[in-house]
Amino acid sequence: MLMRNTMMKKIHMKNLSITLATFFHSAPLAQVVKNIQYIANCFREQRATCAKGAEWKKVAKVMDRFFMWIFFIMVFLMSILIFAKAT
Repeated sequence: MLMRNTMMKKIHMKNLSITLATFFHSAPLAQVVKNIQYIANCFREQRATCAKGAEWKKVAKVMDRFFMWIFFIMVFLMSILIFAKAT
């Protein structure tokens, strides 16, 4: 039993399905492990995609503020030019 526990601790995530399938000699168990790995990979990909989306939202916010200030400055300058020509 002690050997079994130490063997299980040494298992890495990448070769988990292969090790468990050979250790327990069970095809349904290997399929369950593969399905769990698939779900875990989907969650990792979803987190990475959300992180990229958050970064792009920050970039969009900075660009939006930049162009907003350019717009305000141009409106202010054009208003000054219009009033200067009117007098």
